[in-house]
Amino acid sequence: MSLLDDFGNSGLSFSKLLRLIAAVALVSTGISRAEDPVLPPELAALDAQFLAMEAERVKGPFEAEVAKLNASYLQRLKKLIEEETAAGRLGGVLALDAEQEHVAFQQTIPESDDEKTPEHLNAMRAIYREAFAKLAATRDENLQALRIPFGTRLVQMETDLTKASRIADAKVVREYREALGERSAAEAP
Repeated sequence: MSLLDDFGNSGLSFSKLLRLIAAVALVSTGISRAEDPVLPPELAALDAQFLAMEAERVKGPFEAEVAKLNASYLQRLKKLIEEETAAGRLGGVLALDAEQEHVAFQQTIPESDDEKTPEHLNAMRAIYREAFAKLAATRDENLQALRIPFGTRLVQMETDLTKASRIADAKVVREYREALGERSAAEAP
């Protein structure tokens, strides 16, 4: 069985998969590369460096910790399913099984609880949400620690390019810096 077979079995066509991958690639940087002018070489190098550092210091650790959190959550769900099965409670088994499937495919828990959600599942979700919020706060702090010096460097680059009469390049740097600032503001809690 190939990777494509797995996607085919999930109802996701190959063309949809390709569009999804392309969309994720564009969104992950926060700046639409299709609409950006060609980056000046200095900015392209700094952008590549920033993206590499972001992957290494922010996204990688965050994703690894979320994967651990999800694995722990799924393990606990498995144990609860066994308990509900042993007790003969079909409703509990079905609710926990649906939760397990959601987490396995969505890599997160549902955003909200409803009145049909069993109380023990609500409690587990509350613990998960608290742990996830801590991970997200750490991620945001790590990202901010990268963005501050990056923003300072962009301001300096804009000034240097303007002094060198490279006005078009300086304008691209400014637009990039402003887009980064807008992205930061949108991500702020």
